[in-house]
Amino acid sequence: MNPKFEKIIQRMVDMHAKKSKDYAQDANPYSNFEFAAAATGLTVGEVFRVMIAIKMARLRELEDGEKTANFEAVEDTRLDLAVYSALYASYYLELPTMSLEVSRDWAENILKEPRQDEIKNHSIPYPNPFNKKS
Repeated sequence: MNPKFEKIIQRMVDMHAKKSKDYAQDANPYSNFEFAAAATGLTVGEVFRVMIAIKMARLRELEDGEKTANFEAVEDTRLDLAVYSALYASYYLELPTMSLEVSRDWAENILKEPRQDEIKNHSIPYPNPFNKKS
């Protein structure tokens, strides 16, 4: 095995464990992506692709241009990109009964009461982020 690759994988695991505590629910490591999907009307897959594209755009600016990183090292952006890609792949492993893309009409069903089997399989949209409970 490649020791440098193993080191990167371990850094990905460590970073995901730390960031997940800030971004996602303990019981659902994808809840932040599901929330973003519900808030924007995108599918979860589209949210992953947008996040990956944002990181790629940053790398393009920093690697191909004459800019220097101000807030986050380029290596951290590469690591974020790898973590997003791994989460994107793992999300669909968690959803064996779900098609690769949730249809856009799922946003219309946000306010409906979810079935327990949908909750278990994460195949429903995250609750509408704009409807705060009092």
